[in-house]
Amino acid sequence: MRHYSFSTFIVLFSISIFFQNCSNPDHSNKEKSHYILEIETIRNRKDLEFKNQKESPIPINEREGFTGLNYFVINENWKVKAQVIVNSETKDIEMAHTDGEIGHMMNVADLVFSWNGLEYRIHTFVNSNNPNTKSVFIPFYDDSNGNTTYSGGRYLDLSLSPTQDSVWVDFNLAYNPYCAYNDLFACPIPPESNYLKINIEAGEKM
Repeated sequence: MRHYSFSTFIVLFSISIFFQNCSNPDHSNKEKSHYILEIETIRNRKDLEFKNQKESPIPINEREGFTGLNYFVINENWKVKAQVIVNSETKDIEMAHTDGEIGHMMNVADLVFSWNGLEYRIHTFVNSNNPNTKSVFIPFYDDSNGNTTYSGGRYLDLSLSPTQDSVWVDFNLAYNPYCAYNDLFACPIPPESNYLKINIEAGEKM
């Protein structure tokens, strides 16, 4: 019969633990890596579209040297869970554009979320001509505007069903309006009621 010393047993036990850890990776890290990869893929796709598409807001004379938009480092903490408060009575709301024109929107629901122990509320909108769409538009201001982000505010889009009681709001997907890159474009101006008194350093920056 082969005999093992105590030190040999410790070595074998350590090797066993090592291989167990290798075969059972930390799922939270795996999920986070997948999340970061997903956001990077979205950003890379948008950069290519802005460089190559005819409708790109990047001025034609700047596209050849365009290497991509400026983004904050992806931070999963800026993906927050929000309570959905559906508005039972939706009314037509006038939303001004940067060219002086007026758009017509409907505030279909409000989103309520917490950040650093404080509660924030933000309105979501749909075009009055398409009130039944599940894609909602969120124009907003925050304390980063005029410093690290566009002074005219930023936007978010998300899918929202009337039956949902909660939704993930991912500020890593916050994007600049086209008029941030080109004065030839007219963009909706966020309502003052969608001013979030926090410094949201996530998503696109200037």
